Amino acid sequence: MRPIYALHSIFLPYGIVGGKLVDGYNHGQIAASLGIRILQGEDPFSIQIIEGSSAQYMFNYEQLERFNIDIKDLPPDSVIINQPFSFYKMYTTLIWTMIGFAAILFSIITLLGININKRIHLEYKIKEDNEKLELRVKERTKELNELLEQKILYQEQIIKSSQFKSEFMASMSHELRTPLNSVIGFTDVILERISGEINEEQDKYLTNVKSSALHLLDLINDVLDIAKIESGKMEMNIEDVNLSKIISQINTMIKPIYEKKNLKFEFPKFDKEKVIQVDRLRFKEILFNLLSNAVKYTETGGVKLEILENEDDWVINIIDTGIGIAKQDFDIVFKEFKRVNSEYTNSIEGTGLGLSITKKLIELHGGNISFTSELGKGSTFTFTIPKKINQISEAIKII
Repeated sequence: MRPIYALHSIFLPYGIVGGKLVDGYNHGQIAASLGIRILQGEDPFSIQIIEGSSAQYMFNYEQLERFNIDIKDLPPDSVIINQPFSFYKMYTTLIWTMIGFAAILFSIITLLGININKRIHLEYKIKEDNEKLELRVKERTKELNELLEQKILYQEQIIKSSQFKSEFMASMSHELRTPLNSVIGFTDVILERISGEINEEQDKYLTNVKSSALHLLDLINDVLDIAKIESGKMEMNIEDVNLSKIISQINTMIKPIYEKKNLKFEFPKFDKEKVIQVDRLRFKEILFNLLSNAVKYTETGGVKLEILENEDDWVINIIDTGIGIAKQDFDIVFKEFKRVNSEYTNSIEGTGLGLSITKKLIELHGGNISFTSELGKGSTFTFTIPKKINQISEAIKII
């Protein structure tokens, strides 16, 4: 059996396959329009004849299936009737769009889930690290507190030991000084032959006894001064001291020493009204210690005393042309009972306390001391004293 084709759409439901068919619906509309025009009184003969009619390719799906005709082989824009409804074909684009959207949404949710898991894991790790850190901080804090308590305990013990040492030194120095003064006094009586004559050999021995006793007395006095300073019992009487007078007194004290060595001593001259605020006795002790040291360790040349006045303080320089100090010995200069070890210094008497006491006395005035030196060429010791009385420190405890 062969497929049947027609020319009018009216035959399409009745077994024909289809073709380029005239649409009966359009013909009916045209006929109805002409009938209305005639009924309205229009002359039928005046109506223009309609030639031709629109036609389009139309086919019956059931007949196409019957004769195995593929829809793809039909002309473009063909109308197919009796075609079974297909939701997939009708909404293919929408379906694939929704599938794509669902895939994207699933990917986003998956990524969010992964990020959330990572964040949860990270937060847990941070919390765990914080707990560990807090534990370590607590442990370290506990250790530091224990160390601090031990340090405070050690400091208290050191302070007590230092106080005991200073009090013991002060007490013993006083007890030793009393009988030593008696030894010196009685030796002087014998040397002056008040109680009778002595021979030359006895005079020599007694002179050695007196010299050794005086040296020991100087040592005890130095120890006593250190003990007073360290125990905070050194009394400072700050007053206006005439510079011209005190320099003259110092010159008188050291004159026998530098004249004996044929050294030149230069010192400044001030107006009689020029004063400096210091403890008179301690300031004199500072100058004497530094100047006598300079003379002691100078063989040729001389010693110079400079006193410079600045806006806020006094600067005092003691300059000598002596043996100087080696760089490796700089650290021991102000240390107690320490002396530079050389053939020359070992031949000179000294306690190793003079510069240490001098440094402490200067600091009690609120000043400081330093030095420069070159071995074989000499030394310069420089110290400062504040000018204003409110800048001068009270007696302080130095440990």
